[in-house]
Amino acid sequence: ICEEQKYIRNQATSILRLGKNYLFLQEYKTAISCYLKSIDIYDKIQDLRGQIVTNFDLGLIYETLCNFQSAKDYYIISLNLAQQLKQLKLEQITINNLANVCYRLGYLKQAANYYEQYLKEVINPLEKANISNTLGGIYCYLKEFAQALLCYQKTLNIVTQYEGQSFLELKVKILCNLGLLYHQLGKFKIAINYSQKAQQIYQKNPDYIGKSSLSYILGNLGISYRELGQFETGINHLNQAYQIAVELNDTINQAAQLREIAIIYRKTGQLIKAVKNLEKSKNLLAENPFVPEEIETLKELIEIYQKLGEQQKEIQYQIEYQELILNKISVN
Repeated sequence: ICEEQKYIRNQATSILRLGKNYLFLQEYKTAISCYLKSIDIYDKIQDLRGQIVTNFDLGLIYETLCNFQSAKDYYIISLNLAQQLKQLKLEQITINNLANVCYRLGYLKQAANYYEQYLKEVINPLEKANISNTLGGIYCYLKEFAQALLCYQKTLNIVTQYEGQSFLELKVKILCNLGLLYHQLGKFKIAINYSQKAQQIYQKNPDYIGKSSLSYILGNLGISYRELGQFETGINHLNQAYQIAVELNDTINQAAQLREIAIIYRKTGQLIKAVKNLEKSKNLLAENPFVPEEIETLKELIEIYQKLGEQQKEIQYQIEYQELILNKISVN
């Protein structure tokens, strides 16, 4: 009817709403088609608000489909338009989503910049703490450990001021992350201390804290015991962490635990077992991309194939690694 009456804006809105319904039905291909048609119309009539909403929603769809590069592209368009219209709320939401997809893609410096921007506008203490925690993780991947420690300490200061399940769960995550940070600094006993503190909180509140936290705690302990040369204790903890990740269908965590188990196999000369775990880790990350973890797995694959003298495989993974490092991590 809108088409017949030449109500162009209403036509675009109708197509957009149709796309939203297909989105709710999880018919993503049809939803995307509707959104693209509505964008064409909004572009023609220079309806900036319509363009903002449609590009943002397309970003959400592609993020849901784990097509993070397309999500990033649409979020950037939405952000630029929101800034033109001075739509502060839309701008802030888009910045946060951009930070999320940049993190998944491995554009770590971009992700940190977006999170830092978003953090300035956040008032809710739980959200502020969550973002500071995420920033700490990014700075750890960037090997900026002093900055990471500052973020974790800020988060810990916030969560200790409040009560409730969400704050308690986040406190466990922070203690885990501090454990990982001190592990990277080579201070394994301090790392174990933080992981054990997290474990004690979990053991007192198992019904209130998600099982994923237990997986990370056990994984962290496994890593630290491994670096102290306690391989049997380390692999027992890591296997438990992996089994919980499988139970929760957390493919990124599964990939991380498999890689850490592989390192024990490498250190104890069981290179074939190490390869199997690392290849499985890489395949899991291909299903659910998270570039920072993929980089860590590729580094181990390069080392193991070097030890095995399989030059072709070593070169193949070296090329993949260099592409990720040069095109993603180094981008400002």
